[in-house]
Amino acid sequence: MTSRSVALAYHAVGPAPAGTRLRGTFLAPSEFERQMDFLARHRRVVPLSELADDDEGAVRVAITFDDGYRSVLTHAAPVLERYGFSATLFMPTGWLGERNRWDGEDHPELDLMTEEELAELAGRGFEIASHGHRHIDMSSAGAERVREDVEASVQRLSALLGRPPLHLSYPYGRSSEAAREVVRDCGFAEAFALEWEDRPFARSRTPVFPADSGWRFALKSSGRYAPLRRSRPVTVAYERLRPLLRRGG
Repeated sequence: MTSRSVALAYHAVGPAPAGTRLRGTFLAPSEFERQMDFLARHRRVVPLSELADDDEGAVRVAITFDDGYRSVLTHAAPVLERYGFSATLFMPTGWLGERNRWDGEDHPELDLMTEEELAELAGRGFEIASHGHRHIDMSSAGAERVREDVEASVQRLSALLGRPPLHLSYPYGRSSEAAREVVRDCGFAEAFALEWEDRPFARSRTPVFPADSGWRFALKSSGRYAPLRRSRPVTVAYERLRPLLRRGG
């Protein structure tokens, strides 16, 4: 990844359910629309596979979604299509057609896409990629467990789409040396973490939260945010300010 490229990481697009502890997961449709309009005017949106291409033009942005929430199909996809944008959906294949029960009993259960809906999204030009199979934390799981999980995901997506997935994003945005080696061995072209990592098979992505409007979204989509976020002074300050930055939405 370079200072001229950034992968944005979204989850659900829609109103946050009352009482949820993960309000940062949800972006209002109106805000998502405003952000796509900003990208159309100020950035160059490209498929994830083209993000690293050498280009002297506008900052290149790839749009990604984790977890396979149905709201990506119902709320995000129509907006993306209006702007002519491509996007990548990272799906935990063991939860197809179910709900996000990996979040625990104190989090509202949200509908995930079915096989038919995932195939529909692929048919509309969106990349369907792997988020593992059972949404395990690959940064702490043993190599054999990671391999079983990743191989199960590859098999499920290959059977559904007729081809193996090119990309993977790590659940919880974290990787390990063992996990990266497994993902490489399984034939992926590249894999993605979140902004605190940036190395082969754990490339940086920048998460977007409800408070990231205006100048904050401009910064996050500029390609400068993630390297700044990984710097030591900012890391320390961010940990202190994070509860305030993510409040609301």
